[in-house]
Amino acid sequence: MLHFIPLLLATFVLEAQAFCIFNMLKDKKPFRAIQIEDRISSSRRFNNLVNAGLMLYCCDPSEPTCVVEQKEGVPVYFEIQFWWRHNTDNKRKVECISGGDLFIKGSETDYWAECVYNGTRTRAPLEPL
Repeated sequence: MLHFIPLLLATFVLEAQAFCIFNMLKDKKPFRAIQIEDRISSSRRFNNLVNAGLMLYCCDPSEPTCVVEQKEGVPVYFEIQFWWRHNTDNKRKVECISGGDLFIKGSETDYWAECVYNGTRTRAPLEPL
């Protein structure tokens, strides 16, 4: 029974966030995730180096710098900066939903994003910037 306590706690933590970003890249390379939101000063936007693994990179929903509307279900945009070894085209824009989780997966030659909101997993295009 004790095995499930961390999982239940993690589930509670995720449900209480405006959004969380996960690095699931096979090569374990970090990337930077920067929130794109003109209504929030650039010094206050979500801006984190996202390491690989199960570390949580989340934004608190009570913080108006996470989601201006302070509610779930609205689009949230991010610039993702990769540091690929052979690919210099390394900046992408991706959309997810507030209250959801954004997963970056794959490798340098084949990578993608998935947005999970209300139990529904959707492939999210990584558009060039």
